[in-house]
Amino acid sequence: MEDPLFSFIGREMKTGTKSLLFGVHQFILHPVFVALAWHRLYGWKKMHDLRLWVCFIVHDWGYWGCDQMDDPEDGEKHPELGARIVKKLFGIEWYYFCLYHSRFYAKRAHCTPSALCKADKLAFCMYPRWLYLLLATLTGEIWQYIITYHKRKTQGEERLLETEKNIDLVHEQAQDSLRIAHYEGRVKHKQFCKTLSYLRKNAWFQSLRNYMIWWVGRNKEGWMPGSYGIWKDHRRQDRWKNARQRTETDD
Repeated sequence: MEDPLFSFIGREMKTGTKSLLFGVHQFILHPVFVALAWHRLYGWKKMHDLRLWVCFIVHDWGYWGCDQMDDPEDGEKHPELGARIVKKLFGIEWYYFCLYHSRFYAKRAHCTPSALCKADKLAFCMYPRWLYLLLATLTGEIWQYIITYHKRKTQGEERLLETEKNIDLVHEQAQDSLRIAHYEGRVKHKQFCKTLSYLRKNAWFQSLRNYMIWWVGRNKEGWMPGSYGIWKDHRRQDRWKNARQRTETDD
């Protein structure tokens, strides 16, 4: 007879909920790694401010109840909950600071991502490889990430491909060697499946971590609360530039 608790965790609990409870967005571990990443990027700047720590903690709470982590109608909306909490506690600046930790939301608003975005992305690189892969495998979210990754590759994101090229080649060669060994009977089927799964996860992890380090290095400076006027001016300039481009296109 199937254990009801296992059934609930395995089938009924959404992927985003599992991620917050015991996955890569675990509600204790992830804020710690975000804080470490923030210190790596900005030193002690604003780390004495309790409001920043609240943002570290709540910014991903919106994953609760999400089934697809990267879906525009589901997981991509996760910043909204944390941003609303921060807005009620600390006001509009912190609302946008938390909301625009998402590149998806920042791009949609023609706005520069906040400094929290950089720390959040670098936090991914701060996890030990074994820990990240363990957590992502426990929740099953890793396969959603790998599928999204391959979709982006097929859509021709050149910067992603340039960063991954050598890593992909090495892992493809390793996978080919494994398939040959399996075909020749030197590797049992069960061991073949486990090893192939590990190689795919490891290749994805290495490629995406390299890409995140590259992206954070190019976009290290993000706006912080206190520079809200500067951010508004920047946003206004972006909107004016986009409007001018549309006008020129229409002409």
